[in-house]
Amino acid sequence: MVVQISYNGGKYRSLDNNEAADKFKRAQDFADMWWDEDAFKTYFELAQKNYPPAVYKVGLAYYYGEGVEPCNSAAFEMFKKASELGYAPAHTKLGACYLSGIGTEKNMRKAYSAYLKGAKANEQQSMLNLSHHLYLGWGCKQNKKLANKWLKKLVDMGNPEAMLFYARKLFYAIDIPRDKEKAIEMFKKAAEGGNTAAMLQLGDMYRWGEGVEKDLRKSFHLIHKALRKGDSDAYVPFAEAYENGFGVEKNIQKAVHIYEIAAQHNDPEGQLRYADYLYDGKEINKDVESAHQYYREAAQHGNETAVTRLQELFNEEYTV
Repeated sequence: MVVQISYNGGKYRSLDNNEAADKFKRAQDFADMWWDEDAFKTYFELAQKNYPPAVYKVGLAYYYGEGVEPCNSAAFEMFKKASELGYAPAHTKLGACYLSGIGTEKNMRKAYSAYLKGAKANEQQSMLNLSHHLYLGWGCKQNKKLANKWLKKLVDMGNPEAMLFYARKLFYAIDIPRDKEKAIEMFKKAAEGGNTAAMLQLGDMYRWGEGVEKDLRKSFHLIHKALRKGDSDAYVPFAEAYENGFGVEKNIQKAVHIYEIAAQHNDPEGQLRYADYLYDGKEINKDVESAHQYYREAAQHGNETAVTRLQELFNEEYTV
């Protein structure tokens, strides 16, 4: 029996019986703890009956290799099927597959179409991605005005990531009139909504007094909060705080340790800063060989200062 469902207010409901929904819920509750073959089999059984949430879950299982061997082509087919069945989150994943060539050939136009379909279903990630495509002209005619309209709609829905992007536009007058006061308020809302990039942006603003009154303690706490939430981009500004005493007691040893962690996370600036300390040898044991390695890694990641350092070191070594 083919189970049909309709989308209403973000919740899917069965039109003719609850059996598929109940079975899906049991599998989902179990999979929330850990994925295994039994959970996958339940999803797969329901997917064969065209139950859209299950079709989508099977796609995710193939995509991430949860309960089954990863298979991009199978993931793509499941996302495509779930999208055709009208399951809004699948539109976003399908668009991502076309955008990056996951399980299919890259196709910007098809990615745009998938995101447009998702955006019309109020799927927030699709709306955000659609805005990016319209702004850059990826797979469609460039239309910055329409891109900003979709972004503003997301802002009105309370999406923290959209708030961050729109706040930057307001603050720096990108395509829209400058409104620094409104931008700061939006940065704060995005940070309160858990967006770590907004936390780091505000942290930098409070550090230098850009658009707000300078407050080093507030800056430090925002950066620390972003780091606690797992944003590796926070390592360098966090280390800088200890290195310079920005909102916290100065502690060079701790700063160096944090730079080392940043370097291990492949942060180019962290690699550069840690290499400087290794080469200088004042705060930690001098290690020229390791310093060279981190300079090379930072340079390979596009850090121009690291490229300059390597050139300077080369000149020093061969002119002695």
